[in-house]
Amino acid sequence: MGSRRVGLMILELEQTVHGYRRGHELLAGGKGLPKADLTELLRLSDLSGSMIEPKFDDYLTLYPLPSRSHYCIARTWQDVDAPRRGCVFTHSILVPMDDWADGLSAFAVAALHRRPSNANLASFEAATPPIELGPNAANSYASKSGGPPEGPLHDFIVKYYEKQKIPIVWPFIDAAWTDDLLLRVADLGHGPLRSRFAGCSYALQSKATAERVFDLMLVPRKAMGRFSEVSPSNIVDNTATVGASVENAAQFGGSYGLAEALLNGSPDLTQLIREAGGTLPASRDTIVKLVRISEMREMSKNASSGILAELDLWNAIAPTADVAIKAKRSALLEAWSRLKELEPDDRMNFLMSVLQRAMRPSMRQAYAETRPNWVGSVSISAEETSDGVALLAERRNAPAPFVALVAKSLVKDLRITSETLPALAVIDRRTARRMIAHQPTLPKIILDAADATSQGRAFADRVSSWLNDGMAGRARRAKIHLLGSRWILLHDDLAKTVLTDLEETDVHTLLETVARNPTSYSIPIRKLLADCVKRARKKAAAHYVREGLRHHEELALAEMSASGFEEVLKILDRTRDIGDAELAVDFLRGFLQSSKLVPTQSEADRMFDLLVADPASDDEILSGLARRVSARKVGAVKVITPRLVETRKTLARRRFEFVLRSRFEKGMVDAKFSEAVAELARDGAVDRRLVDAMIDRMLSIAADGKPRKLWSSTKILLQGLPPRTFEIAPDLLLQLAGRTAKSFDDEIVALWLDILGITKERSPARWKSLAIASLVLAERERKAPMGPIVAATFAPYYASLPKGRKSNWLLDPFGFFEVPDRRKEAAGQIIEWFHDSTWSPAFLALAASNAGILEKVLKIARSQKRHTLIDRMRNDLRQRRMKMLDLRVTDFVET
Repeated sequence: MGSRRVGLMILELEQTVHGYRRGHELLAGGKGLPKADLTELLRLSDLSGSMIEPKFDDYLTLYPLPSRSHYCIARTWQDVDAPRRGCVFTHSILVPMDDWADGLSAFAVAALHRRPSNANLASFEAATPPIELGPNAANSYASKSGGPPEGPLHDFIVKYYEKQKIPIVWPFIDAAWTDDLLLRVADLGHGPLRSRFAGCSYALQSKATAERVFDLMLVPRKAMGRFSEVSPSNIVDNTATVGASVENAAQFGGSYGLAEALLNGSPDLTQLIREAGGTLPASRDTIVKLVRISEMREMSKNASSGILAELDLWNAIAPTADVAIKAKRSALLEAWSRLKELEPDDRMNFLMSVLQRAMRPSMRQAYAETRPNWVGSVSISAEETSDGVALLAERRNAPAPFVALVAKSLVKDLRITSETLPALAVIDRRTARRMIAHQPTLPKIILDAADATSQGRAFADRVSSWLNDGMAGRARRAKIHLLGSRWILLHDDLAKTVLTDLEETDVHTLLETVARNPTSYSIPIRKLLADCVKRARKKAAAHYVREGLRHHEELALAEMSASGFEEVLKILDRTRDIGDAELAVDFLRGFLQSSKLVPTQSEADRMFDLLVADPASDDEILSGLARRVSARKVGAVKVITPRLVETRKTLARRRFEFVLRSRFEKGMVDAKFSEAVAELARDGAVDRRLVDAMIDRMLSIAADGKPRKLWSSTKILLQGLPPRTFEIAPDLLLQLAGRTAKSFDDEIVALWLDILGITKERSPARWKSLAIASLVLAERERKAPMGPIVAATFAPYYASLPKGRKSNWLLDPFGFFEVPDRRKEAAGQIIEWFHDSTWSPAFLALAASNAGILEKVLKIARSQKRHTLIDRMRNDLRQRRMKMLDLRVTDFVET
């Protein structure tokens, strides 16, 4: 099943026809559909309820199929020629779900409906005519009768879109507008919201898919008595007025826009939903916000404030940067385009407003993609530069791109003139420092310009206060960058002054300067740098943890900053992440040689891993770490460089002590024991004698009255054993069951199933015999919860039996020595087991299904008149939510 595309056309859209023949049934199409889909189509294609009038008009039903492969748009007609009342013809068109979610018009699909008859059924076996996918696809927005009254329509909008009620029941008298409304509601959905929408334009009783109740049901007024269970708050009030409905949604923007779209259609809104809806939250509230955005787009054609309002709405509807990228980008491109059309007096204000919105986290990605469109095209005049400086003085939280643009204009074109200086004179210190951060040469240019005027001395003090008084944050970091990049501070004395007064908060910026300019400072300056690191050791360590090491000149500073092995390991990880493993090893080796700290086991493990792979590693350092690494590390390390003699001796000694004392002799049967066994197995040290000794120790646990511990230990042991020793599994299980037979409960059964799964994964050859042994043991304990064991093991037992009676016809033509049909006997036996036990009959269905004989077992049970067993089976399947098995059993019973 599916569709075939050519350009913007879909060919071979699947269709089905249902109607009366020997009852309501499939008359045409449907080949290749899953059984669940066919069942759903059969049920929902029938009349939507018992008739309330002799005749009714055709109506629509929209819903997703259970397989989620197709979406069904069906039209139903009354079959007046049928031999009984209430018969219908239903033409269902199946749209591939991907095409439906992408926005294929519901109107375009509904236009393909044809009334079936017994004479033209053959024509429905073929695909539908081609249907267009593009933006000009058929969208029959012309209303047949002017649509529903506006009061009830607004009441529907409030309940369906604002309050998001489900289901919505809308009683009507005149059905002329119901189909159009249903199709428009479907077309105003997006992504998952559209894919799960279900509705009917003529519901005679409550309708539901296999999973959920319909979202929207338009109901003839005479049939409303059948919807008494629906809350009144979910029923559209046909007496509502427009004013009252809108008043009920006091803060519900978009009510009128939605009403217009539902009455007359809105291609622009539909296109916006298709473009942006796929990545937006799948809620009806999203549709309301998209309506508001559509309105703002219309408004922005005449006023730039509409663009700002649209950006605000995008921030609300898509608060994460990777959602609705295309639509956000379109809004920003429109803003940049509008910027060129504005008058000079308005441009800087509008630019700042747009950039304030573009800098929000939700718009960052769209801004990054559209930034070249305005950076390359926006050039501001000297007058606009002055306006920009004035705006920076007024608004202290101006967006960074705006600050950078104004600073760049001041520096690039040397626009600091006698006209510009007054605006700079009133700018606040924080904004000035942000400008310096973007243009480090700005202070020098300002001073040069001020020296040419009578304001030179005043501006010298002003710039000095920018660079020194109460400096913090980004501006202070900018000052340190100026030092490192030699823009202003060119000699040692001035550099010493700055470094001596350095605060702890500036250490990151200082060390970043060292990283970028490893040979920029003289030896006295390097000593001062070391003093700075010692004064702010924590900040320096945090810097190297975050940034890592980039060259050897940083090694000494990093070794001084690290106060413990935890920080050392983080610096190592970051340095290796940025691609310099050799530098990381040099740093670790230097720290271990100079430090007297003792690492923990986990710290020793990680450092050992790093150094053991280094050909230049020192045997003394590695052997010291080997004494402190964890036992797991001792067991894992096998290959060591031959020259590391002491390290190899230390590891061998610790491995032996750990496995012998800490695990085996103490009888610890846990995850670590399993790992130790697995390690020994990899070395070929696990044999049957060792396994038998471990089993004897485990079985002694049962004597202590701890059966669950026994089963848990067995599971852990099997996880660690190599496959070649799994021959013990069936025998071990028999001993376990014998020791704990009086204690079987759900927890032990779950562990039993885990052991079966481990055996099947690790040793398929032993699994079959273990499964059959488990089935034999389970059959004996009919009062214990053994149903899951039988369900899991019956299939391999059944498969091992002969396929039927076997006899040699030539030697035994009359069948005197014929072998009984063992499989049939097994099918009868399992029915007897479940009938005589406390096991849930749901597991009988599961066991038979796993063996491929569900229908056979059900037939035998019916022939034995085990109707009570079958009824219990159906109830248990429903309670356990085993839907597929329930459907199969129900189909068998009903047919």
